[in-house]
Amino acid sequence: MNPDRWAIVRHIFHEVCDLPASARDAALRRLCQDDGLLREQVVSLLEADARSADFLGPPALVVAPDALAELGVTSLTGRVGPYRIVREIGQGGMGTVYLAERDDDEYRQQVAIKIATQAQSPSALKWLRHERQVLANLQHPNIAKLLDGGTTAQGVPYLVMEYVEGLRVDEYCTENHLDVEERLALFRQICDAVDYAHRNLVVHRDLKPSNILVVDGQPKLLDFGIAKLVGGPDMGNAARPAALPTLPGMMTPEYASPEQIRGERITTATDVFALGVLLYRLLTGDSPYRLESTAPHELAKAICDQEPVRPSSVVSDRRVRRALRGGLDTIVLKALKKDPSERYLSVAQFADDIRRHVERLPLVAHADSLAYRASRFVFRHKATVAAAALVFLALVIGLGATLWQAERAESERLRAQRHFDEVRQLASALIFDVHDGIENLPGSVPIRQELVRRALGYFDRLAVEETYNADLQRELASAYEKLGSVLGQPFSSNLGESMAALESYQKALTIRERVAALTPGNRRLDFELWSSYFNVAELLRETGQTGRAMRMNRLAVEKAEEHLRTAPNDSEAIRAGARSAVGLSTTLTHAGRLDEALVAARRALELDERLLKLNPSNGAAANDVAVDLGRIGVALLKQGQTSEALPYFCRRLAMAERLAAAEPANVTYKRTLSSTYVQFAEGLVRNGDSGGARRQQSEALRLRQSLAEQNPQDRQAKIDVMFIYREIGDVLLATREYAAAAENYRLAVSLAEPLAAEDPDNAFYKLILASALSRWAVTSVKRMDEKDGAALAQRAIEIAGKASAADPEDARFVCELALAYEALGDAKVRPDPGSARTLYERSLALLKGLRDEGRLAGGTLLGAEPQKLAEIQRKLSVLVDHLPE
Repeated sequence: MNPDRWAIVRHIFHEVCDLPASARDAALRRLCQDDGLLREQVVSLLEADARSADFLGPPALVVAPDALAELGVTSLTGRVGPYRIVREIGQGGMGTVYLAERDDDEYRQQVAIKIATQAQSPSALKWLRHERQVLANLQHPNIAKLLDGGTTAQGVPYLVMEYVEGLRVDEYCTENHLDVEERLALFRQICDAVDYAHRNLVVHRDLKPSNILVVDGQPKLLDFGIAKLVGGPDMGNAARPAALPTLPGMMTPEYASPEQIRGERITTATDVFALGVLLYRLLTGDSPYRLESTAPHELAKAICDQEPVRPSSVVSDRRVRRALRGGLDTIVLKALKKDPSERYLSVAQFADDIRRHVERLPLVAHADSLAYRASRFVFRHKATVAAAALVFLALVIGLGATLWQAERAESERLRAQRHFDEVRQLASALIFDVHDGIENLPGSVPIRQELVRRALGYFDRLAVEETYNADLQRELASAYEKLGSVLGQPFSSNLGESMAALESYQKALTIRERVAALTPGNRRLDFELWSSYFNVAELLRETGQTGRAMRMNRLAVEKAEEHLRTAPNDSEAIRAGARSAVGLSTTLTHAGRLDEALVAARRALELDERLLKLNPSNGAAANDVAVDLGRIGVALLKQGQTSEALPYFCRRLAMAERLAAAEPANVTYKRTLSSTYVQFAEGLVRNGDSGGARRQQSEALRLRQSLAEQNPQDRQAKIDVMFIYREIGDVLLATREYAAAAENYRLAVSLAEPLAAEDPDNAFYKLILASALSRWAVTSVKRMDEKDGAALAQRAIEIAGKASAADPEDARFVCELALAYEALGDAKVRPDPGSARTLYERSLALLKGLRDEGRLAGGTLLGAEPQKLAEIQRKLSVLVDHLPE
């Protein structure tokens, strides 16, 4: 069996092995649940243990918890050496701890005495002697001191330690209402104590709130009973007293690291992980794991496989959530990395990153999510840009020094390598921390581009100088992906360079495919590869390559679903599955395969709702659910199910308004709210409420114009304004307000033309341009200006025709070409009815072709294909009836 499975089996074995036979069945049912194979494996181990009992022989020493007389102590009020026992104060895995007082003529002092009252074999005695030696080496103000030690009359060792009468650290924080910064200050003192132990070659291995008491504001670290001496003999599983009911490796399950669960090598990184869990709980009051049950094997699986959610997403207090979002999210998640090599290199580095966060300095940690929030850049906008430029200058100098030093003598090589690593670390911090921290800030797109471009240059040069390094290659791929997102990621703030974005995404994909091939089965690499499939598909679709996009979408779906099968409750896998379904749904919609698109959209909603249920306070997950609801509503509209669509729009509106109100500076939430108004308007007008539709569109226009003014270089903001002008025009056209409709179409065209000229590979600009022109043509004809209408329609035909020929799988351009032919036919009815007949026939042929292929683009506010077919057929019939024979 694999290491994870073996860890679970061992854990359950230790839970039940000391139970009487009558109680074992119930315990096995509770711990193994429905996993029959797991039960068989545990039972097999129990049977093997029973068969080995005779060989092992009886325990050398068996002591009941209250049998102090056998240890040379006459009663609970008796003496151990010069100390008089007052009362029992705690039970540990190997011993009982008593409060005692010095009771001789020397001096009076309260102490804590630990006696191995639960020993069942000589190995337990070794544990206590081991702890005594560990504590003897440690003298630190935040570590409980060893005062004395000895053995009872029966040869059982005992420890005399400083008596600490305080509150558990988590209880202390709660009862004293400490704010986030005060908790961080307290935690840094704990880190200082742990770092001191590490510098003295001691790994604690059981860091948890009950082992950290606070007295007069000062934390005291207790219980080094299962500590490991680094480089010395490991008192690990081999020496473990059998009576201890803990996970293999002797630790508290909730604070255990993945390597402890698997029984792997213990290092200082183990304590870093436990401190990460402790900090998570101190900041959120919650565990980093989301469990469906309390079964131990569920916890063990979560520790090994489940990626913790961001701390900021599990707190309900808005002020605390703001304080945690960004830097603290990044710090905690780095400490909780499954791979020990990806955590902080030391507890000191962990604590120093907290100091950096408090002092608003760049972090060592690489961000997995927003690393710095808007406050860090809004605080000093111009100064931030200047500081970034200075940092980049330092990087240039640093990189030059690294390359120069590499050519020097061997005595300088190690220093050059260290400098190389520092440059790499700084470049990573800029691209992953600073960039992510300003991603949702208004006006940040140019700064983001500069950050990414320069950092990418450093990564490229580092990659040339370094022999193959998988971690460096992964960072290089991530840098290319970040650059692609800034250049042209659809539906987010970008610079509108679609082909450059696609090229950058494809470079990231190439690197990730190569790295993944060299390390098959690596979960993290698979997720990174999934991200590349998803992003490349997005840009292929938006650059008019629908068929290729579909194939890449399916690769992303396949990769995400593979992760979901193995980890159905993993938040990262759920989000990947949801985003993959969204991408596939969008591409299927473009291809006119509306039934399949609706199925994919429902799958996305199902997964995003599951993700939100796991973490109800996660704003990003709530935003995704809101967008999914709108996507399903639009799909239903395109299929003509107008009344069924409105409830989805209502639910989306309620969620989007809550999110925007909670974070009014968040660009993503504002954009979601504006899109909600647009979709709701489309639903209302198709249900006959044009007045309600106009009100919704006015709100959308107001929001989008505001975003565009705040983000003058944000291409997506301009696209959003362009789109709403066309939508407003459609409502006005439907209500026969032709002059007002024409003005909105003109505005849409005025925005679409420069966008299409600057980014000629973007299909959406062409789509909006063609559709606005053909509708503008319709308004001209309605106002009896056939000549102007004909010119506008002809332009629409040229644009839609070229786009359709370049990407025949995109049904939207076929539909727009048909509508443009219809508009030109309308303009020709009076001056040239023969041409009008030909144009109507071409329009009908295109729409019938879509229908026969089972593809529907869904039409527009002017009508879906079935209604449009009937309308054009009626126009053609009337025209033919009046044409001369």
